[in-house]
This record gives sequence, C-alpha cells and structure tokens, in this order.
Amino acid sequence: MKLAFYILRRLFLMLIVMLGVATIVFFITHVIPADPVGAILGGNAPLETVDKLRHQLGLDQSLHVQYFRYLGGIFHGDFGVSIVSNHKVVDDILEFFPATVELACAAMCFTVLFGVFLGTVSAIKRNRPIDHILRVFSILGVSMPGFWLGLLLLLLFYFKLGWLPGTGRNDLFAFVDNITGLVLVDSIITRNWAGLWDAVKHIILPAFVLGYASAASVARIMRASMLDVLRQDYIRTARSKGLGRRVVIFRHALKNAMIPAVTVIGISFGDLLSGAVLTETIFSWPGLGRYIVQSLLVLDYPAITGATLFVAFIFSMANLVVDISYAALDPRMRL
Repeated sequence: MKLAFYILRRLFLMLIVMLGVATIVFFITHVIPADPVGAILGGNAPLETVDKLRHQLGLDQSLHVQYFRYLGGIFHGDFGVSIVSNHKVVDDILEFFPATVELACAAMCFTVLFGVFLGTVSAIKRNRPIDHILRVFSILGVSMPGFWLGLLLLLLFYFKLGWLPGTGRNDLFAFVDNITGLVLVDSIITRNWAGLWDAVKHIILPAFVLGYASAASVARIMRASMLDVLRQDYIRTARSKGLGRRVVIFRHALKNAMIPAVTVIGISFGDLLSGAVLTETIFSWPGLGRYIVQSLLVLDYPAITGATLFVAFIFSMANLVVDISYAALDPRMRL
C-alpha cells in the first residue's frame, strides 16, 4: 500500500514537472526575437503571403490564446504540425525516435559493462598502476567534450585508418527491411547478416562517444561504492569464514555496491536519450536529436516544443523508474 501511494505521488509530481517544462519551452520559443515565417519564406516574400502563412500557423493570435491551444493539443496527444515537413510532429517523433533508441541502448550497454567492470577492478586494485590508469580514463570521460571526442575518432578511424564508416546508420547499398525501425533488430529478424554487420560498424563510434562520459561517471561511483562496501564488517566476516575472494566480491560486495550505481545508470539512460543532439549531428545519425537541431535552424515551433517535451517525458520516466526501483529495494525510501 505504501509503495502504491509512493508511485502515485511520484506520478503527480511528474505531471507538474511536465507542465512546467511545456510552459517554459513554449514561452522561450515564442518570445525570442525571431520570425519562423521569415525563416521559411525569406525576406523578399510578398506581405500577403506572409500574412496568410502567419494565419495558417496561428501566429497572428495573442500569446495566451496560442498557449492554451498548445496545452489543449498536448492533453489530446497532438503537438501540432511541423512547419517544415508538413507532417504531424507526433509522426515525425515516431519516425526519428527509433534511431535514437538504438543509439542510446548501444551506448547504455557500453556504459553498464565498462562502467561497472572498470569501477570494480579499480576498487579491487586500489592504488596500483591499473587503478591509476582507470582513474585517468574516468577523469577524461567526465571532462572531455563529446563533440571534440567524436571529431577526433572520425579523423582517426574513418579518415586516417578507414577502419570504420563515418556517418549514417548504414551504407547506401545496405538494404534492411524496416519492421521495427531498429536497424540492428530488423537485420536479425530478417537474417540479413550483411546488413547487421554494416549496422554494427556504423554504430560503434557514435555509441562510444555517447556512452563514454556516462561510463566514466558510473566507474567513479562504482569505485567509491565498492571501496566503502569492502570495508564493511560483513565482508570481513565472509572472509574470516574462508570464502574465496571471487565469492566475497561478486556474491556479497558487488550487489550492495551496485545500489548507488543504479541511480547513475538510470539517470544516464535518460541523458543518453535526451543528450544525443551533438552526437547525432556529428555522425549524421537520423535520430531525434538531429531532428531537434534541424527544427531549431528554421524555428519550427511545433517541432521544437513537441520534441523537447517528448524528451522531457522520457527523462522523467527514467527518473520515475529509478525512484520506484529504489523504493522496491529499500523500504525506507517510501517514507
């Protein structure tokens, strides 16, 4: 009962957050000194054409009327029609989002595997050369700008060595049937192994760039947590009973050390889904982040607000899952 009440309370708070995000995004996009009609038609368009397009987009109405129409559309699942593509924003999001999900999931696999492994090894080998090397790796991941790392990797592995492809999700002549929108999954379903290998090569660099910073953060948290757990009394008791080192670490210490990392991993997944803008732009990845950038360049108000609100919803859901997981694992969190 307490867990159900906790979940309902978190859902109510998430609705308030979403309303605040929607309000902030709307007013920011509408008070900036720029004209989307002028960006579309250019500066030499006839005044009649400008007024007609402004009326079609509803920009000739007062700001508060546009705001309440905008909120009404959101409550009905309608983000409006994109000025550029002339499609519903929801349809555009559903078209571009699978590419972002695929990239985020690949980056998340790298984050979890390398972050947990490197953090655990660093704690076990504390103050040894391998520990210092892994700590430098973590510091670089946290401090290095993702766009700069992406450009360096493109220069090295694509331009200089030619080992990996540079941009896009697959080659021009690598045909994969579109079933789920996820190229890797669709290649496996259709047993298109050539398309699968091509898709894997294309996703390696952007997934590494996107997941490097998150993996470094998880490794730092995991190292600190593991060092704290290894000093606990029950670990000394397990060792005094004659249990092997691997049993003590992987069966007793690792499970408890993972609790702080769960929060970082959950939030990191929300970051990966919402923070792929620069990565998708650098690697020409046809995902939601690149869609947002292209919408910003032409001041596509419906696309900007709709995509931003959708990203905020994904991030809020990731936080909600983390909170519920914490409440399920630790009853004290429900209070």
